Amino acid sequence: MSTNLNFSNLVLLVGTNPLPNYVVAKYFCSNNKNLRRIWLLYSEKTAFEEGTKQYAEDIEAVLKKEIKPDIQIEKSPLSDVSKDCDITKDVKDQLLQGIDRNSKVHLNYTGGTKSMAVHVYRFLEENLNNRFSASYLDARNYCIVFDNRIEKDTDDLRGNIKISWDDLFQLHNCKRTLGETKYLDCLKQVEKENLLQRMINMAEKGKLLEIKKFYQKCNNIGLFSKPKENESIDIKLASFNPKNNPELFEFLAAFPEEDRIVDENGNWLYDNFPYSGKNRSKNTNKLNGFLSGKWLEAYVYWVIKTKKPELDPIINLSARTLKKNTPKTFEIDILVKNGYQICGISCGTAMGKGCESQLKQKGFEVILRSRQLGGDEALAILVTILQEKDPGDKEKIRNLEQDLKDSTRTNPQKFIVLCAEDLHPNKLYEKINEHFYGRN
Repeated sequence: MSTNLNFSNLVLLVGTNPLPNYVVAKYFCSNNKNLRRIWLLYSEKTAFEEGTKQYAEDIEAVLKKEIKPDIQIEKSPLSDVSKDCDITKDVKDQLLQGIDRNSKVHLNYTGGTKSMAVHVYRFLEENLNNRFSASYLDARNYCIVFDNRIEKDTDDLRGNIKISWDDLFQLHNCKRTLGETKYLDCLKQVEKENLLQRMINMAEKGKLLEIKKFYQKCNNIGLFSKPKENESIDIKLASFNPKNNPELFEFLAAFPEEDRIVDENGNWLYDNFPYSGKNRSKNTNKLNGFLSGKWLEAYVYWVIKTKKPELDPIINLSARTLKKNTPKTFEIDILVKNGYQICGISCGTAMGKGCESQLKQKGFEVILRSRQLGGDEALAILVTILQEKDPGDKEKIRNLEQDLKDSTRTNPQKFIVLCAEDLHPNKLYEKINEHFYGRN
């Protein structure tokens, strides 16, 4: 524990991203034995802005569960964060009146608006002199950087400061909700793992795209939408057989008995085809959704969960804000986290003519949602099945990544697009690991 971190009052500026304040408060609570009070300066609601009182209340609620009871938390409103005279008056009347004459005060100015940071900093520095110090949380290297070198900058805090998913959502005044039940949710664990292992085998041999091609063929001939005669199925699906597609047929035969459309010998089970078969499964609609594209996010999630479980992945996140007047819901395919840094992953199986708009929309959404939950430190990944070896797809991948970075003003290091060649489980793990930690 540092001997230089001897201030008793920590001042935090509350903006619309509460996560940095949580990280900073957790660090100083653990590393400054003299800390007695945390001040949360937030903006009040005006005719022009919503204010950040709710964020201050959420920060307080989460911190109280984790810090020592002898550390007090004070919420202090700023009446107009656009005017320096109002900011300094509020700070003088509330903060300066609330601290002891000889107390030391530390300001972390990561949050809040630029005007809040400038005017609070200047006022405290002028009035407290050598009893004042300051720092900010650097979103580029995840360290707390101290002004005037009063203390050595911290190491990468992602290894020390962790946050649970529930606390992260509470910080943002939202709550996980029960989303739509997906196909794999209907299966027993052994059935699910058997199916996912077949997908791993396909990926190791570069055959995952056969799932997309098979579904596309079935969909194009209406196999999943209207009845077909057995002979018609044989003719229409003649290009798929156990000899040419052994990994695909092992995958199709791994489904539970009522959803299986091919037996272990590679023969079509005509009566089990969704919609066209006689034995319509209770899972037919969800199975159709899985084969149409949900298989990709299930595969990516499984690779992360088995190879890097400490990233604590969650799949098919559905959440809603707790605001009474304007509740909002949002979804993310996969979320993972490294300490307090989060990464949203969106998976898209669109390919061919016109796929760019669909993939761009998915990329835009995952960047937006990741940044909403994780702030400037957040990462985002768009997983596609475009093939880099195909000249047309290669250009699409390059343009897609650049367009999304430009249109969302995303740091080039914070967003990547993965392609079919990245789906081998080892390479997929390496790509995600590299995105978090950089190249070795």
